[in-house]
Amino acid sequence: MNRRLKLLVSMIATLALAGVIGCGDDTPSSSPSNNGNNGNNATNNGGNNATNNGNNGNNSNNGNNATNNGGNNATNNGTNNATNNGTNNANNGNNGGEPGTPADYDYSAQASFVDSILLETDPTIGDDVDGDGDNDNALGSLLGQLSGFLGDTDINATLAESIDSGSIALGATWPGYSDTSTNIDFFQLQYVTEGDRSEFKADPDSFLPGSKTPRIQFKNAAITGGALVAGPSTFELSFPLSDTITLDLLADSARLKGGLSSDASGVTMVDGSLSGAVPLTSVIGALNAYVASDTCACVTGGPLVDLSQGVGPQACNANIDASACPSGDTCGTIVGACAFVVPILAGQADIDLDGDGTKDAISLYIHLTATGTNISGAGN
Repeated sequence: MNRRLKLLVSMIATLALAGVIGCGDDTPSSSPSNNGNNGNNATNNGGNNATNNGNNGNNSNNGNNATNNGGNNATNNGTNNATNNGTNNANNGNNGGEPGTPADYDYSAQASFVDSILLETDPTIGDDVDGDGDNDNALGSLLGQLSGFLGDTDINATLAESIDSGSIALGATWPGYSDTSTNIDFFQLQYVTEGDRSEFKADPDSFLPGSKTPRIQFKNAAITGGALVAGPSTFELSFPLSDTITLDLLADSARLKGGLSSDASGVTMVDGSLSGAVPLTSVIGALNAYVASDTCACVTGGPLVDLSQGVGPQACNANIDASACPSGDTCGTIVGACAFVVPILAGQADIDLDGDGTKDAISLYIHLTATGTNISGAGN
């Protein structure tokens, strides 16, 4: 089962049984002029996006929408979607990047391995994502409560264990690194030698399809006295909530900050932070994809949620049928709880990504550090 869907299943079942979850706070984040985010992405009001019902029909249609598995949706790997940086994506806005393969990428730049990732669960600690002068961090509080519902799982301890075991391996190269500026390209990494953090290969899935352009890039980042300020851009991270449940997050309007130094081993970052917002459409899209999967074969008549109808109980499809699901089955629980869950999830939204006056994303704040390493080429 897809890792994001595993989380959604547990989250919805938890909400259905517990009936609680903290509320978000306030916010707009990425303005329509941010870093190429106005192309054809899932949170902008462009032509091929998940929240607009223009050229790609509406969200209840099985064509190219945010909640089904078609070509231009928020949760599949099509060409114009929110979680993959395909041809017209939120991250690059350049119709797919430079032609080539991951092996053609220039790996000569200094590099880093991200050796710690800490999700800030205090909602008062964060970054000002929407420019209103207040810190924004609704997701930390949400996941902190969720992990408690899932059996007192310590999200950050699980993150540390995942990094130590190698199941999470994230790194970056720093093309054009200087005392005043740099570009940053991020990759999922593959170990060359198990446990050895001195050399890695870049996972080919870290690149746009058919190109040598990384999916995650920060262009023209500023460095002042060793202090980095980068973004906005898009960023994808995975948060393991338990041994079997992982949340994959696509952060829009992501900003990266930290203290930098470099030597022969690569670039080191201390006191780093990553802030941004996770679109509500990607959460709902993953939920719809799960209910439509073979795992929920007992459910018919989907999709479950149609956000074109709003974010209240009316967004739940009245024609969906889970009567064939066994008693206590997760799929049936999700369907039965839909009218309760959708407003709660929407209530966590504290950021207005597309500037239309409606909060459509959940803010987050992450602490991270990195040590120097060598990314020597493309992996398998």
